[in-house]
Amino acid sequence: MDQFASTWAPLLYLASGILFILALRGLSSPATSRKGNRNGMIGMTIAVGTTLALYWTAIDLSTWGILAAGVLVGGGVGAVIARKIPMTDMPQLVAAFHSLVGLAAVLVAAAALYAPDSFGIGTIGQLNTASLIELALGSAIGALTFTGSVIAFAKLNGNMSGAPILLPARHLLNIAIGAGIIALITQAIAGDFSSAAGDVAMVRVRHPGMQTPAGATKPSGLDLIATPSNAVHALIEFKTRDDAARAAETLNDDKEGKPVGIHKFIGRRPIAAFGNSDGDFQMLEWTTAGEGARLGARIHHTDVERKWPYDRD
Repeated sequence: MDQFASTWAPLLYLASGILFILALRGLSSPATSRKGNRNGMIGMTIAVGTTLALYWTAIDLSTWGILAAGVLVGGGVGAVIARKIPMTDMPQLVAAFHSLVGLAAVLVAAAALYAPDSFGIGTIGQLNTASLIELALGSAIGALTFTGSVIAFAKLNGNMSGAPILLPARHLLNIAIGAGIIALITQAIAGDFSSAAGDVAMVRVRHPGMQTPAGATKPSGLDLIATPSNAVHALIEFKTRDDAARAAETLNDDKEGKPVGIHKFIGRRPIAAFGNSDGDFQMLEWTTAGEGARLGARIHHTDVERKWPYDRD
């Protein structure tokens, strides 16, 4: 499977992409539309089959149900429309369906941005650079495709005039839009998505009895643990007070809020978690409910000399 994922899968995806391009080219003329449709169906079959092969062992019963429902709903709607639409209305039908392709590209990019772990492209706040560029371009091209196809549908259907839409300074406007898209992509790559909570300046581990050293906190920072303790703690210092406050607000959630905060920071279900109170139970339950080998440990706090006693009953 590793050889398939690293060697064959990219080649198959490349082949499907070429077939999609040939499909679009074929659909541009009535004389080659049948061939274009055939290339598109073959390309989609290869792409879907490759994806299923890559994630075959990770697909559970509920996922199969979602896939089957999508095929049934989408295929059913498409079949009904294809049978009822007259041939004279075929151009606007193609434009309408093409707009959905652009909208789907935008929605997929948004889903990948907020759940990158599900797409294998990183975690929340730490996306692969190449994937981030791909998502940004996909969103921009998809949005332009959607709006352009909607206008094409309206023109073909008689809802808008067929005359060209000529805006004042349209060339400068197009250049400005293109420059804006490039600037936003550059800003995203430069680090606006680099951290979900802020930049960490330092992480120190304190052993039992260790005093907080003088001047340990940064002038603009905020110590999350500022008093001596008989237990081991990790002291995290952030570069700015706002970063520290935002991290404290998110991480200090208790009970059912802990899984939400963890997923917000790392974008996935942990493989191991440790807790010591009622407030950690939901976190442990969520961690151990995942697939594969998992570890959840609840530590009994009964040593009143080292730590105040608190425990699950």
